[in-house]
Amino acid sequence: MKIAHIIRRFVFSEWGGTEQVVWQSAVRQERLGASADIVATSALSVSGLEQVAGIGVYRFNYVYPYWPLNRQTRLTLDKKGGNPYSSGLLRHLADGGYDIMALHCSGRLAQGVIRRCGRCPVVITLHGGASAVPAGEMAQMLAPLKWKIPYGGVWDRVRGMAFDPVSRADAVVCVSREEENGLKRLYPGRRVVYIPNGVDTAHFRMRSGLSIRERYNIPDNRRLLLSVARIDYQKNQKLLVELLSCTDDTHLLLIGPITSGRYYRELLLLGNELGVMDRLTIIPGVPHNDELLPAALQQSDIFILPSLHEPFGISALEAWAAGIPVLASTAGGLKDFIRDGENGLQFDPSSISSLLSAYSRVDREGASLVKRAALDVMDYDWDAVVAKQLALYRSLM
Repeated sequence: MKIAHIIRRFVFSEWGGTEQVVWQSAVRQERLGASADIVATSALSVSGLEQVAGIGVYRFNYVYPYWPLNRQTRLTLDKKGGNPYSSGLLRHLADGGYDIMALHCSGRLAQGVIRRCGRCPVVITLHGGASAVPAGEMAQMLAPLKWKIPYGGVWDRVRGMAFDPVSRADAVVCVSREEENGLKRLYPGRRVVYIPNGVDTAHFRMRSGLSIRERYNIPDNRRLLLSVARIDYQKNQKLLVELLSCTDDTHLLLIGPITSGRYYRELLLLGNELGVMDRLTIIPGVPHNDELLPAALQQSDIFILPSLHEPFGISALEAWAAGIPVLASTAGGLKDFIRDGENGLQFDPSSISSLLSAYSRVDREGASLVKRAALDVMDYDWDAVVAKQLALYRSLM
């Protein structure tokens, strides 16, 4: 079985949940006897072939069909929300002899794959959500295109790509039950399945010799709060800055690439206004397989994910594997595996009082939460997840 994992962008220096899923899927599928390539645009990278750990990563030139489009707007779209077209990518897929097209994107790339490569099964995994994306988040994503002329609509019609790719895919994979239920209502009769994301449990349990407090000058007498997520309005890190202002023995460590420069500036402004910048450390992204991330998870006291919208939440599983208590919002896919008071604590992401209430329970319940989470996380080990992926692919061939 030869699988093409198609993703809008794939760079090891700007690592997020979707990239993690694609990489782990390809690596584990190879171990289980399949052949897997990663096929992407050259966004945030350069075109060409890169071989990493035996996996071929193919990148192709692309365009965003909007005018005018300056360098900064293009960069913004590369980081989040871009809807590119790549003729080279489609030619490679059409000629590559693949048995399965595993789409990890939607929009023009998905439309082009279905139109050009529909002779073999096409599976779309909706990492960012489709039926459950809040209107406010969608408006933020589309903001860079305000006052731009979208000539891509003409392209789409001429190329026969003006259709909903979800409606034509052979199967749609959802990473949350909320998404699964929503799409089953929207697409009755369509094959919609739930396959959660996973975690490399061994990687996050292996003890690191790196001292996070020493490297970033974080005093030993402060309780270290950690959140791993893109610096973005969706991830709601402002709520954690408010939490700092309500406590005096804490230090907040934020790790994640900056996908919204505007939100990042607002975050810093809030930290200055509340007088907590001396207790805030931001690391703007960690490269793939860097020792820093497992070290930060293992050495922090509490992990908090305050997302307003969260299709899944892989970083919460990573915190489980590392052995620290998890506080998570009640958004999206987090509800599928975090059970309040059993393996984690949940709160309303729009309410600082709700977060403070959950935070106040950690001292009493933290040990039992960690013990239960250590058992539950094994259900999400990547080997188990990838076995479900391959079973789906085989059923479609």
